[in-house]
This record gives sequence, C-alpha cells and structure tokens, in this order.
Amino acid sequence: PFLKQLGTILLFAVGGTLATTFAIGGILYAVGAAGAFTEDGGAADALDFRTPLDAYLFGALISATDPVATLSIMGSVGAEPQVYALVFGESVLNDAVAIVLVRILQNLGTDSFTHPLHFLPGILQFAIVSLGSIAVGTIVSATSALLLKQLRHELRHHAPFALSLLFLFAYVSFCAAEAVGCSGILALFITGVLESHYHVTSISPSARDAAAVALKAAAHLCEAAIFAYIGLDLIDSLGAEEVDADAPPDSAAATASAP
Repeated sequence: PFLKQLGTILLFAVGGTLATTFAIGGILYAVGAAGAFTEDGGAADALDFRTPLDAYLFGALISATDPVATLSIMGSVGAEPQVYALVFGESVLNDAVAIVLVRILQNLGTDSFTHPLHFLPGILQFAIVSLGSIAVGTIVSATSALLLKQLRHELRHHAPFALSLLFLFAYVSFCAAEAVGCSGILALFITGVLESHYHVTSISPSARDAAAVALKAAAHLCEAAIFAYIGLDLIDSLGAEEVDADAPPDSAAATASAP
C-alpha cells in the first residue's frame, strides 16, 4: 500500500509541508511586523517574528507533525491499509522535509528575503539535498543487499548476526547522508523501504520475525524516551524559573552561573 500511494504521500509530505511552512511563516511575519510579539519595553522575544527568517524558521519547525496517537488508534481498530500508509508515510517524510527546510533557511540568512531571486539557491539546495539523500540511501541499500545475497547461506544459521547487519546498514546510511550534508532521516527512510523488500529475503524466517519485533520494540522505546525527555525538560525549566524568582539576588547569580 505504501508504494502504491507513494505519489499521494509525496504530495502531502513535500507540497503540504512547504505550503504549511510558508502559510504559518507568512502569518507570523505579518503579525510580528505589526508589533504583536514585542514586550512593553520594546524588546523582541527569543524568536524575532519581525524578521521573515525567524517567522519562516518557526513555520518549518511547527509544520512537521508526528501522529503517534493517531497511528496507534488506527492500528488497534484495523484501519484500511491505504489510509494507514498515507498517514504513516506523510508523517515520516514531512520530518525530513522540515529538517531540510530549516537547514536551508539557516544557510540563506536574513538577506535572502530581500528579493525573490534570492530564493533560487535555496530551491536548488532543497532539490540537491533531497535527491542526494535518496541516492545515498539507494547506494547503501543496493550494496548491502548484494552483500547479504552473497552471504545468505551462512546467515541462515546466524540469526543474531543477520539482525545486527540490518541495524548496521541502516545506521551507515544515516551517517553517510549526514557526512555529505544531506538528510539522514530521508536516507534512512529509503534504506528501510528497500531493506523490507530486498534484505529480508536473504535471512532466515526466524531472523525476519525477530527483526520485525525488535524494530517495533525499539521504535516504542525511542518514542517513549523522547516524550519523557520533553516532559522532564519542561518541568526542569519551570522549576529553574521558580528558583530564580524566589532566590535572593546573590543566590540567584550563583544559580545562574551553576552548570
């Protein structure tokens, strides 16, 4: 279902993320230029929405959604495979698109918003990074698939080693893409798609089942760790603000200088 709906998924992930980014960024820039995000003293917030760079950076960051709860509910109620593939594929690819957008906007800088022609390098860089990430994922996957094909008889009796190779190839794809300045997430996604078609046929059925269970368990653990870290970081920042507000001047300075 994912490959059959790939065109629609790309339309939602790429076109939808770009549209959301520029819509949110444009609204924030218009409201920020009107002075809605300034304090009484005239100072701007950490993100100065009076500048188009910060406005569109925030738009790129907020446009990537992660429907973990939605996918969990859809999986438990047995939603149609096409609907599940659309939501899952869009949620994975829009993260990569958003990260690429953030990097490009940071490289362009504030001066690039003074004239429409200044966006051309950003558009070219977006195409290069996207195609480069796909190329890196494809090259690593093709090389590793040929290697597993040559070793398939030996790997039939070494399920743990075969499972370790699947993880290693995916990690190599991510690192290689990041090393050449591309998107590691997009390259990793391409590697995962190709591994599910060309790598698992070279390992034993027991290793195939173990890989599916191990990957699901690792995904749940990573998601739980990320959400727990975000929650703890929020509590820690709120607690630090309360300590700074209640402490006397001398102790407040000491708290601010502490690691």
